[in-house]
Amino acid sequence: MQLVRMKKLEKDCDIPVHYKKKRHPHKKKPAPLLKRIHDIKRRLTASILKLKQQLHSLVGTVAELSTRVSTLEKQVSSLNNRLGVPGPVPGPGPAPGPTPGPTPGPIGIVALLTPRINSRVTLETPVGTIFGTLVLIGEDYVQVLELDGSTVLIPFRSLLAVA
Repeated sequence: MQLVRMKKLEKDCDIPVHYKKKRHPHKKKPAPLLKRIHDIKRRLTASILKLKQQLHSLVGTVAELSTRVSTLEKQVSSLNNRLGVPGPVPGPGPAPGPTPGPTPGPIGIVALLTPRINSRVTLETPVGTIFGTLVLIGEDYVQVLELDGSTVLIPFRSLLAVA
């Protein structure tokens, strides 16, 4: 129930008369801008809360995955040590510590391929078999000149067999 302001007037005959105050011709609307600002603020607060929860969940997941990765790295290094395989080489850049002297000669796949330079080879890869002349042995790849004249670069990690 709304209260209406009334004026009390006295007319000539000393009888109190009450008149209602005239209303504005159009009803005053609530401030829509303030309401929109309040709605936006409420939605933003809810979104921020959800994002904080997701961030907290992701931090936990990253921590869990980091521990799993470190345990897997330890397992791989222990298996490599058992098999006598050297561990992974650090990323690009010089290795810390003194620089090693000249090695006695090529080892592994380089030693296998070095005598076959400029001769016909057959290389098995996961993609297929490559026939051609072994042209160059790079740091981590071989270069083969195929019979049709095209040059193919094959990383060592992709070689399955050499004949």
